[in-house]
Amino acid sequence: MRTLKGKMTDLVAIVVVLVLISGWFFIGKNVENQLYRQAENSLFSLMEVLSAVIEEDGIHGLISNAERWKAGASNRISLITFDGTVIYDNKLDPKTLDNHASRPEIREAMLKGFGKDLRYSRSIKEESLYMARSVADNEGRPYVLRVSLPLSYMDQAIFEARKSLLFSLLAAGCIALVVGLFFSSQISKPLEDLTKEALKNEKGQFSIGKKANILEVFKLSEALENMSKKLEKTMEDLKREQCYLESLLDSLPIGVMVIDKNEKIRYANSAISYALREAPNLSKDLPFQSVIKIPELINLLEKAFQGKDSKITFTSINKIERYLQAQSLTIKWGVMVVITDLTERILLEESRKAFVADAGHELQTPLAIIRGAAELLLENEKMSHQEAKELAKKIITQQERMTALVDDLLLLSRLESRPHQPKREKVNLAFLLKNLTEEAKNLPAAEKITITCAVPDEAAILGDMEELRRAFWNVVENAVKYTRKRFQDHKGGKVTLSLKKEGEWFLVSIDDNGVGIPYELKDIIFERFQRGEKDRSRYASKTGGYGLGLAIAQRIIKGHGGNIYAEEKEEGARFCIKLHCA
Repeated sequence: MRTLKGKMTDLVAIVVVLVLISGWFFIGKNVENQLYRQAENSLFSLMEVLSAVIEEDGIHGLISNAERWKAGASNRISLITFDGTVIYDNKLDPKTLDNHASRPEIREAMLKGFGKDLRYSRSIKEESLYMARSVADNEGRPYVLRVSLPLSYMDQAIFEARKSLLFSLLAAGCIALVVGLFFSSQISKPLEDLTKEALKNEKGQFSIGKKANILEVFKLSEALENMSKKLEKTMEDLKREQCYLESLLDSLPIGVMVIDKNEKIRYANSAISYALREAPNLSKDLPFQSVIKIPELINLLEKAFQGKDSKITFTSINKIERYLQAQSLTIKWGVMVVITDLTERILLEESRKAFVADAGHELQTPLAIIRGAAELLLENEKMSHQEAKELAKKIITQQERMTALVDDLLLLSRLESRPHQPKREKVNLAFLLKNLTEEAKNLPAAEKITITCAVPDEAAILGDMEELRRAFWNVVENAVKYTRKRFQDHKGGKVTLSLKKEGEWFLVSIDDNGVGIPYELKDIIFERFQRGEKDRSRYASKTGGYGLGLAIAQRIIKGHGGNIYAEEKEEGARFCIKLHCA
């Protein structure tokens, strides 16, 4: 596509060429007309002079004058009688010439006294201008005097004139072309500058720059600058809205992905990362078939592109088993899919069901023992005092077991029902951990387990001594229990308590080398009713408990403004607890 500068150059060149062509023809024609009129005037003057000579001196006077001019003159002079006979010709022998009575100028001169003609002369073989008039000599004899002029000199004169004119026009054309290019550049240069600035707008650079001194270009520059400012504001608003939308979508617990009509991913939030082979930001503009690693999701999208929106629920097993629900929705620009991870909900529901079953079984056992002991006491009247005492102890023991379970449930319910505000008293965390270490060593399950405590002498925090003791004890007891689960009656089990200060926080680590935490339970180990064991674990024997200890510990620690979490570890488990210094 031609530029404005190129088109203006073409226009100037065309104008110059047209001027040259018109000058060549029109001025050349004008020179030709001027020369023709000059020739006519010259011949007419010569004819008048010669006519006067004939009238005064006769034929001899004409011949003497004509002979005198013959050498240098280009004019041809002829004298013809009224019968058409040539009696004198200064260029040719009259005897060689035929009768001239039929010549147009001769015939017209005989009839009207004057005649003129422009034709090709067969005698001298040139284009010639002829003039003739009737004249009488001094004796009264009538004749026709004819003078002619060959026009070959006119062609040469016209050529020379046109050549000079051509050089002049070429020089003027070159000057006009240079001047035209200069002025065209004065117009095109500001437009080129505006074009460059407008192209910068595509890259987010909004500056029109200095304006031209041409009114139209100045107005265009002003219009572009105003449009640039509006476009800049619009782009900023769009970017801000896009950031808000992306932040909102990234914060959602559900996965969202948009695929355009070319079946390429346009957007995917962080919640859907588990379904992609690449990170969401690296998956953009890639075909969804090559990025998504879940076959059920690929099939859902392929059906959506065929116009069949649907919802499916399926299980995906990668590192962990996930229960997913996906729904496709056809939109104007392609297909949007929303994926909800039901894993936590389903696992929690399974945990609650397991709790009901386990708690029911655990409650059934002490109730059965209490009933059996009561029936024996009621029916066996001959029972000794010692036997009755043993049955009463069993009843009390089972009642205490039931009471402990109910107490745990009531405590957890109280911690969850409203914001927990613990007492604010000074607690020596180091002293508390040392006491818990000694108590843990007295547990029956800790018989062959090495329990150590590495803490400073003083670690002051503000909180409720009893609640903190309950939280730390639940974690320590779990560490002993699951270490025993692995080593049984063999040596090798270790549990380590440590405390260190990190800025304004105390960090307590409780390490063990027991069976550890299954990967799929790492994120939900602190939920209610969730125990750190599964039947498919290689250590499948159950340890008892209701899955309430860590849930209680987490809510107590968070109530004190701290945090508790499980760190990944190759062998065993490590729980970290952070509490603010006093």
